[in-house]
Amino acid sequence: MFRVIFEIHRRPELSLEEFAEHYRRHGPLVRALPGVLGHTQCLVARSENPLGPAADAISILDFDSERDYCLADSSPEMQVAHEDAASFVSHVVAYHVEPREVPQSAGQRPGTAKPNQTIGDRMALSVRSEGGVCSDG
Repeated sequence: MFRVIFEIHRRPELSLEEFAEHYRRHGPLVRALPGVLGHTQCLVARSENPLGPAADAISILDFDSERDYCLADSSPEMQVAHEDAASFVSHVVAYHVEPREVPQSAGQRPGTAKPNQTIGDRMALSVRSEGGVCSDG
C-alpha cells in the first residue's frame, strides 16, 4: 500500500466553520480520483505543535502503489480537486509514507502502552483507538 498524508491549512479569510463546510464538500472530489482505495478526512480539534501554525485538517489517501498515486495526481479529476481546493486552502504539506500496522499485544486494552513500545508504536495505538474526529469519505 502507498499512503499520502496531507497537512491542510485554510485560507486566512475563512472561519473554521466555513473551512470545515467546504472541506467536507471537497471529499467526494478526492474520493473520485482514479485508483484511490481509501480517503479519510480529519478536522484538527487541537494541536500540540508549539513550533508553528497548526494544520486545520489532515487528509489521508491510500493507493495500491506509488504508480497509482502518480496516475491519480496527473488525472483530470485531480485538476478539478486542485481547482476546488484553491478556494479554501492556503497551503498543503504532503507526506508520502509506508504504513505499518502495529499489532496489539494479547490482553492489552486499546490505547495503552507497554514499556518496550517505541513512541511511534504508542502514537499509532493512540490514533487508532481514539477515533471520533476522523470520518471516512
